[in-house]
Amino acid sequence: MRQLFGLALCVGCVGQTVPTTTIPTRVDDSETPGEPAGEGLLSGQLTTGEGTPVAGAFIELCQGYWCRTSTTDDDGFYAYDEVEDGPHSLYFVPPTDWVDPHAVSFVPLVLTDAQERVVDVPMLAVTDAVSLPTEPTELDVGGGLLLQVSAADLEPDFFEPAPDRIAALQLSDTRVLPVDGVPGEVVAMWFLDPWGASAPEGLPLRVRNQWSAPDGTSFRVWVASRSEHAWIEAGSLQASGDVLTGDARLPWLNTVVLTRDEA
Repeated sequence: MRQLFGLALCVGCVGQTVPTTTIPTRVDDSETPGEPAGEGLLSGQLTTGEGTPVAGAFIELCQGYWCRTSTTDDDGFYAYDEVEDGPHSLYFVPPTDWVDPHAVSFVPLVLTDAQERVVDVPMLAVTDAVSLPTEPTELDVGGGLLLQVSAADLEPDFFEPAPDRIAALQLSDTRVLPVDGVPGEVVAMWFLDPWGASAPEGLPLRVRNQWSAPDGTSFRVWVASRSEHAWIEAGSLQASGDVLTGDARLPWLNTVVLTRDEA
């Protein structure tokens, strides 16, 4: 899912295209016929893990099958006006002239008509990707995330090559994105790379107990869905010594959230 000849592929829709919308600085005043026409405003800034603004990153804001596209300005800012009520997804792809790999930044949002909302987003470098084995093996893919996976378990996203490496990038506590509609206390969030690869059989998941949670403490795993513009529950985990273990399985690679169940 990339910008192609002035068109963008609709998120979650094969064979559908929508016109791009160029958004200057922080305000989108385009009026392409057929676009949603609410009164909400969504804006923010895209920065690297070190806080440097990211200029020229490709953006999609999607609701249902409709996606509005743009790029960040010279200071990393973006903005969309005329935002309607309902579930959306916000998607950032690294600038095309970047040589070093960076993970896609993706977050589902529930936006409200007439609301002005600011969502600042990090874009993280992929520095320690792990080679995919030929047989299912539990790998520490980064940030304490343990996935049982092989190369054959993953199917690539549209127009992408078959994945041969995998990485999880844990967001710092101060950079965690909104988790609209998710109950419980958010304890961790990861961007996964390669973004969009699917796992039809599900990837068993465990997490290192970096929070020293007492045995029996309950957690839930959530993964972002680009087709539903929502967080989807991917299973539960319980603290057992130095790991969290349970029935959690990832159906695809996207942003992952770990929450602690409320007592």
